[in-house]
Amino acid sequence: MGFDPRSYFWNRFARIYPIYFLAAAMALPWLVKDLAIESSTSSWLFALAAGVILIIWGGFLIQAWLPQSFAFWNNSASWSISVEAFFYSLFPFLSGILRNVSLQPLLLLFAAMCILSSMAPVSATVFSNAPQDFAFFYAMPIFRLPEFVAGIIAYRLMRRVEWRSRTRNLLLFIVFLGLLHVILLGPLLPGYTLHNWIFIPAVTSALVLLYKSELGGGQWLLGNFAFVWLGQISYCFYSFQFHVLEGLRYMLPLEKIGVVGFAMFATFLLLAVSALAHHLVEEPARVWIRTRTIQSSKVGGIKK
Repeated sequence: MGFDPRSYFWNRFARIYPIYFLAAAMALPWLVKDLAIESSTSSWLFALAAGVILIIWGGFLIQAWLPQSFAFWNNSASWSISVEAFFYSLFPFLSGILRNVSLQPLLLLFAAMCILSSMAPVSATVFSNAPQDFAFFYAMPIFRLPEFVAGIIAYRLMRRVEWRSRTRNLLLFIVFLGLLHVILLGPLLPGYTLHNWIFIPAVTSALVLLYKSELGGGQWLLGNFAFVWLGQISYCFYSFQFHVLEGLRYMLPLEKIGVVGFAMFATFLLLAVSALAHHLVEEPARVWIRTRTIQSSKVGGIKK
C-alpha cells in the first residue's frame, strides 16, 4: 500500500484541530481583554486589525511565523502547535528523502542538524544587532526545523544500526554527557535551544535506550497503562493549561493557599479537564473526522 497524502493530512487535522479550536474559542475572552488593553495605547482600529490578523493566522495554524502575536493568541500557548503543523506538512517529503540515505551520511547529517539547531541562538548571543525578542529564535518554525529533521534521522538510525553492547554503552555515555552539561553549564549559558548540540543526541539516546529496554524498566514504563493514558491526554493537558491556571488565579488566589497548594490543585484540575476533553471531544471528533474522510474517499473512488 502506497502513501496516501489525503489520508495522512486528514488524520493529522483530526489529531490537532478539534482540541486546538476548542482551546482557542475558550481563550477568546482573554483575547478580547488583551486587545482592549492594546487599543488603549493605540486605537480601536489597530486593535480590530490585530484581532483579524490573530484569528486568520491562528485559524490556519501559522501564528508561529508572527512572534509579535504570541502574547495574545491563547496566551502564546499554541505556538508549538503551529510549529507542529509546519513539520507535519514537510514530513512526507523529508521522510521520503531520508529513507534511502545510507548509514554514514545519515550519521553526518544528524550531527550537522544538532549543531545547526544551536547556531541561531548562539548568533543571537554573539551579535549585538540580533533581534532581542526571545520568541523569534525559540518559536519560529524555521529555527526548530533542524530538531525535527534530527528526529526523523534518529528513527532511521535506530532501525538500521545493529544493536550491540558497544552501541548501548555509547548511548549511555551520550546521556551522561547531556546530564553533565545540564548540571555544569546549563545555568551559565543563555537560552534553551542553544544547548541542542548535546540535548538532541542525549534525549535521542535516552529514548532509544528506553525502547530497547536498556534503561531499568524501560519497556514497562513505555507500555504501562497509566503512562499510555497520560500520553493520550497530554495534548489536552498542554492546550488547557492556560485556561486552568488563569481561572484558578481568580478562584484560589495564590497568596491564600501557597505555591505548593496551588500547584497541586492546578495539576489535579488540569488532569481532570484534560481527561474530559480527551474522552468527550478529542477522541470522538477524531473518529468522526476519520470516518467521514474514509467514506468520502470511497465515494470518490479512492482505493484504500
